Amino acid sequence: MGGTSALTEPFSTLEALIEPKPGPEARFRLEHVLLALIKLGEKRRIGRRALASELGLGEGSVRSLLKRLEAGGFAESSRAGWGLTTGGEVLLKSLRRHLRGPLRVRAGGLTVSSRDAAVLVKGGARGVTTGLGIRDAAFRAGADGATVLIPKGDAVYFPGGVRCPGELQRRAREIARELEAKPGDAIIIGTSGDHVLAELGAVAGALALLKRVLSGELSG
Repeated sequence: MGGTSALTEPFSTLEALIEPKPGPEARFRLEHVLLALIKLGEKRRIGRRALASELGLGEGSVRSLLKRLEAGGFAESSRAGWGLTTGGEVLLKSLRRHLRGPLRVRAGGLTVSSRDAAVLVKGGARGVTTGLGIRDAAFRAGADGATVLIPKGDAVYFPGGVRCPGELQRRAREIARELEAKPGDAIIIGTSGDHVLAELGAVAGALALLKRVLSGELSG
């Protein structure tokens, strides 16, 4: 997976940001933290209200999330809004070595809802079995589901070696091309009637897959 061991530290850093703290229980999840880093990295500065809309969270939850990022040295605020620190940029770059997206896509019949977002997990195919755990993670994030695609040399496949048929193959190839997928990678498509929930579903599914691959390497 392009040096999965290099993922251990940034993944542990992400998980530490959602550990229970004294005070009110945090209402954000791991996918919110990663998506917040991604959104902060995409924009020069963003206000708390705008970020709340991007993450599908209330302003109070986003305030708590940003305070944790700030305490960790990953985000900072100014009169222009919130942005990443140098430490936040380094953390995001480390994670980006393993992830690409979320990218809003038109998945058609590959998914069950009207809004779709895709995340590429580099080298993630080896962690895919049935895809059920990935879909469960997407459901918990509020999405209507997730579709897992495995690009190979000749075509794009569903888990279990099932080749995407007909029009679904064309759609799957288009998405793989947009994400610059290579054989051995995995694509997670989150789906919902809402773009934010589709993105969160894709990110949550990708994190579940990364954790599975990482656990496999650490135990093997």
